[in-house]
Amino acid sequence: VPNDTPEFHTVFSSLYDYVNDARNSVMHEGAFARHLTQHGIEISIILEDALMDEVQEKRIKDFMIRNPVTASPWQPISFIRQNMLANSFSYLPVYHEGNWQLISDLTITKYLLGFERGEKRKRLSRKLGDALELGQIELLLTKTLNAEISIRHLIENDWNGLPICVVSETSKEFVGILTPFDLL
Repeated sequence: VPNDTPEFHTVFSSLYDYVNDARNSVMHEGAFARHLTQHGIEISIILEDALMDEVQEKRIKDFMIRNPVTASPWQPISFIRQNMLANSFSYLPVYHEGNWQLISDLTITKYLLGFERGEKRKRLSRKLGDALELGQIELLLTKTLNAEISIRHLIENDWNGLPICVVSETSKEFVGILTPFDLL
């Protein structure tokens, strides 16, 4: 619904009033809390759509996740796995050999399932860097772009759908990540 129509104002006002009233009610009662959560999500989507309609040239910086969770070669595989499970991540950025790359949930799954009986605990405690050196885990190459790149340019230039590592244009410091989900 375009944000300059009467329908937008009616839907937004109705949802806003409902959420506002509900916060003062008994929010923690089963179905009521679930419905309130759903209305909160709906109002957030409407606000986000309205705000993004005003952005003329949409750029990576308008959609990226700032300061995302990353994995490091010194971390044990168990910690990386835990972060992925706790946050429902399919990929984590890893700075390795001078580049930002990705470790995937599929890579970790194969690494953990490709073991002989009794070896899982040993593999979980192994550091990512050691598993990389032994050739037990491979990282995925991905695009590394600056935050000023337009979304149109990104989409029109063979983006394979893997998360994009976003770096500062001036310092090349890691500043964010962009996934297809962020553009929905």
